[in-house]
Amino acid sequence: MLYDLRGEEHMSPIVGILYSAVKENSQRLHLITEGMSQKEVDYKGPNHNFNSTAQLIKHIMYVDLNWAYRMKGQPLSHSLIEQ
Repeated sequence: MLYDLRGEEHMSPIVGILYSAVKENSQRLHLITEGMSQKEVDYKGPNHNFNSTAQLIKHIMYVDLNWAYRMKGQPLSHSLIEQ
């Protein structure tokens, strides 16, 4: 997978960079987590006091979703924030 941070032709350079970063984050997370069991995804460390992979992915995707809406010039809807 090549990470060159180029957007699509119709995008301004800045929007293209941000779009590409969000897209590549998603692809990289998919590659890293492919084949993980539910137990592995939910694992919170030996004392259950760390963030699980699922929690970290949810956080990263929330941040990326905020970037996507910011690029569109729109606020994140309340229904997405609640999820």
